[in-house]
Amino acid sequence: MPDAIALLNMAAFMAPDDIPLRLLAKQAEVLPESLQALLRDKGEMAELRILFKRYSIVKIEKDNLSMHRLLQTVIRHGLTEAQAKQSLGLVIDVMAESFGDLNPQRDVHAWPVYKAWHSHILVGAKHAQAQEVKLERVGYLYSQLGLYLGVTGLYQQVELLFVEAKDLRAKVLGKEHEHYADSLNNLGELYRILGQHDKAERFIVESRDIHERVVGKQHPSYAINLNNLALLYCDQGHYDKAVPLFVESRNIREKVFGKQHPEYVQSLNNLALPYYKQHRYGKMERILIESRNIHAQILGKEHLGYASILNNLAELYRAQRQYHKADALFVESRDITANVVGKTHPDYAIKINNMAELRRAQGQYDKAEPLYLEAIRIFEKVFGPENPNAITVRNNYELMLKEKSGRE
Repeated sequence: MPDAIALLNMAAFMAPDDIPLRLLAKQAEVLPESLQALLRDKGEMAELRILFKRYSIVKIEKDNLSMHRLLQTVIRHGLTEAQAKQSLGLVIDVMAESFGDLNPQRDVHAWPVYKAWHSHILVGAKHAQAQEVKLERVGYLYSQLGLYLGVTGLYQQVELLFVEAKDLRAKVLGKEHEHYADSLNNLGELYRILGQHDKAERFIVESRDIHERVVGKQHPSYAINLNNLALLYCDQGHYDKAVPLFVESRNIREKVFGKQHPEYVQSLNNLALPYYKQHRYGKMERILIESRNIHAQILGKEHLGYASILNNLAELYRAQRQYHKADALFVESRDITANVVGKTHPDYAIKINNMAELRRAQGQYDKAEPLYLEAIRIFEKVFGPENPNAITVRNNYELMLKEKSGRE
C-alpha cells in the first residue's frame, strides 16, 4: 500500500505517540490526492488498522497512530533528501493549516487542536529546522503553540517557543517585517506577565515602532502594541499614561472590526482598569456592561474573557460597597475560570484573591484566609515567590492578619 507508506513517512517526523489521524484527514487538501483518499476512506483505514495490528511497532487506536521510535529512525534514514523534505513539508503544512485563523487566547473551542498537535510541533519543527524546510511556517507554529501554552500557564515553555519564533522570523523574514514585530510583542507581553517590566517595555516599544513603519498606525497589530503597553503602564501604576493608549487602541479596533468583535471587547474591559484606579466608577460600569453584553453575544459566557469582565465588574461593586452584587459576580467569575483552565492556573488565583479581598472588606477573615493562601501557593508555584502577583497577595494576606488581630 504506497499510500500507507506515505503516511508512515510523515509519521516518522512527528512524535511517536498519538498522531491525530482525524486532524490529518481534516486538513487532507494539502496532501497528495492518494493520501487524501486513504485518510477519508473509512474502509481503507479499517484495513490499515487490521494490517498494522499484526505488528507491535505500528498501531492505530481511537483515530490516533503510534509507531516505535526505532521504526521512525529506520524510515528517516531510508529516505532520500528530497523524499525526507517532501514528507516533512507535508507535516508542517498540515499542522499549520489546522490552526488557520484560530487564536488560542480567544478560541477556547480550539484548545483540543493545540493539545493534539503539541508534541508533534516540537518534534516536527526541530526536524524542519535541521533540514531548513518551511521555516516561515515553523516560526508560525512556535508562535501559535506559545500562545496556547501561555493561556494554560506554562510560561517557561512559552519563552523558549517565542524566542525560537523570533529568531526564525529574523532569519527568514528580516527584522523589518510584521511577523517579526509580532514575535517581539508576544515576548513583551510574556515578560509583562512575569513581572519583568524593563524587558517587557523594550520589546513592546520595538514591536510598536516596527509595526508603525511596516503596516501603519491604523492596523490591528499596532493596536495590540498600544493595548499591551497600556497594560504595562497599569502594572507600574502609570494610569494617566495608560488611558490614552487604551482609548487609541479601542478606536482603531472599532474602526477596523466594528463593535461586535472580541478585540473591541478586550479594549473596553482593559480600559476599565485605569478608570477603577482613578475612581471614575460611572465610566467603568458603563463600559464593562457594554463589554459583558457584547462578549456574551459573540463568544458566550464559558470563556476567560467573560470571566474577566465579571471579575472587573465585581471589583467595581466591591469598591462601592455593594457587597451582595460583588459576591455573586466573583463567584460566577471564579467558577467559569475553574471550568475553563482549572484551579491551578494564575487566572484562578487572581479570582480567589479578589474574593478574599471582598471577604476581608466584609470582616469575614476566616473565609478570606484560605483563599489568600491558595492564591499565594498558585502564584509561587507558577511564577516563583518574587513575582509581583505573589508579592501583592502576600501583602494582602498580611494586611488581613493585622486587621483580624486588631479586632480580637
